[in-house]
Amino acid sequence: MTDAERALIAAKDGDLQALRSLRRSAPLAADGFGATALHYASRTGRMDCVKWLVETVGISPKVHGRSGATPLHDAAAQGQLECVKYFLGNGAVDAETRDGSGHTALHLAARFGRFDTVKWLIERGNCNPRVKSRNYMTPVHFAASGGHLTCLELLVFKAGYSCVNDIATDGTTPLYLASQDGNLDCLKYLHSVDGKGDASARDGMLPIHGAAQNGHLDCVGYLIESGQASLNERDATGATPAHYAAAQGHVTVLKWLNAKGDISSADVLGGTPLHDAAEQGQFECIRYLVENVELDVQQKDKEGLSPLALADKNGHRKCTDYLKIATSKQAKAQKKQMETKNQHVGRDSNIKLSLATTATVQSSTTQPKTDFTSTTPTTKASSAMRETPQQISKHQSTSDKKREPARGKGISLPLLVNAQDSNEITELPLRNIKPVDSNVLCAQSTGKPLRERQLLPLPHLGRSFLRP
Repeated sequence: MTDAERALIAAKDGDLQALRSLRRSAPLAADGFGATALHYASRTGRMDCVKWLVETVGISPKVHGRSGATPLHDAAAQGQLECVKYFLGNGAVDAETRDGSGHTALHLAARFGRFDTVKWLIERGNCNPRVKSRNYMTPVHFAASGGHLTCLELLVFKAGYSCVNDIATDGTTPLYLASQDGNLDCLKYLHSVDGKGDASARDGMLPIHGAAQNGHLDCVGYLIESGQASLNERDATGATPAHYAAAQGHVTVLKWLNAKGDISSADVLGGTPLHDAAEQGQFECIRYLVENVELDVQQKDKEGLSPLALADKNGHRKCTDYLKIATSKQAKAQKKQMETKNQHVGRDSNIKLSLATTATVQSSTTQPKTDFTSTTPTTKASSAMRETPQQISKHQSTSDKKREPARGKGISLPLLVNAQDSNEITELPLRNIKPVDSNVLCAQSTGKPLRERQLLPLPHLGRSFLRP
C-alpha cells in the first residue's frame, strides 16, 4: 500500500494522527476517480481532518474529482451538514457550485433524502429550490425519484406547487420518476398537488409504462384506479403497459392487468406482449400469456416474425421448446374447431332441407275444406231427393275431378339456404384466436432488434427497438 492510499484511508477514518504523519503524501493523494483526501474526510464528516487538510495542508475546497464533484457535493450527498456549513460559511465555495452534470449540493441532498441538509441549504444557504441541472432536473425530481417524501413536501412548499410539473429534457416529470421507481407515497402526494399522470416523456412513455416496466404493481394499480391512466395506454411505439411488463418478466403485473381487461392488443410493429416476452426470454410470462390469456402463438408481426421465431432467434432455448409445443397444440385445436364448424353447418343445412320438403308435401296433399257458410237449412238427403238423376251424375263427375291430383306441377323444393337462412347459421368462434387491432399503424424497420425495453440510466428508462 502506498502512502497516498494510506492518506485516503486515514482521512476516511478520521485518523488525524496518521494523516499528519503522511503530510507530504496527503496533498497528492487521490483515488481512481480523482477524489482527494478532503473528499474522503467530507463524506464521513471528519471535521478535524477537513479543517486540517484545508487550513494546514492547503487543499482547496474547490478541488474536484473527475465527475466535477467538490467536497461540498460529497458532504451534501452524505448529509454531513457540519461540513456543508463549514464549506459555505467561509465563502470558499458557492452554494450553486455545480458538478459535471450540473448538479448542485441541493440536488444531491434531495436525491439521497438528507432532510436537514436540504432544509438548511434552502433556508440558510440561500439555495434555489427550483434550480435546474444540465438536463433541467430540479431537486423535486431527485426527491421524487429517491422516494423521499418529507424532502419532497418541503421542496414543493418552498418552490411553489407549479414545480410538480417541471419537465426535464427527456420529458420526465417528478410524478413520472416516482412511478418509474415505485415510490407510491410520493406518487400519491404529487397527484394530490395536481401532478399530471398523463404527461409523457419524450419517447412517448407515460408514468404507467415506467411503473409496469419495473414491476411496481402498486403504482400501476394506483394510476389506473385513480383515473390517471387507462389499461391500454400506449407510448409512441404503440406499446401498452402489458408489453413493458411482459418484456421484463413481471407476471404479477400481467395477471392484474389481464383481470382488468384485454391485454392482447399489438403495437405498431404488430407485436403482442407475447412477442416481447418471447424476444426477451421471459418464460413465465410466455406461459401465462399462452395458457391464461390465450394469445395466438402463431400470430406474426409486421416483419413476419412469430413469438416462436423471436425466441429462437435470440437463443432462448427453453422458451423456443415450449412455443413449439404450444404452436402445434394450437394448430390442432384450430383444425378441430374448423371441422366442428363445418359439421354444424352441414347438419343445419340438412335440417332446413328436411323441414322445407315436409312443408311442401303437406301443402300439396291438403283436402279442400267444406263450406259451412251456407244459410240454406236443407239437409244433404233432402237435397238429393229433390235433384234429378242427371244432376246427381253431374255432381259426382265434378267431385271426382276435384279429388284428382294436379298434373304437371309435381313437388317444388325451396332453395337450400337463402339470404335470410344464411344469417341464422351460427359460426363457432375460434377461442384461441384474438382479433388484431385494425388501427395498428405500420412502422418502418429500424434495422435493430425488436422491442427491447432497455433500462436506461437514471432517471428515465426508455424503450428502444433493436431488431437486426
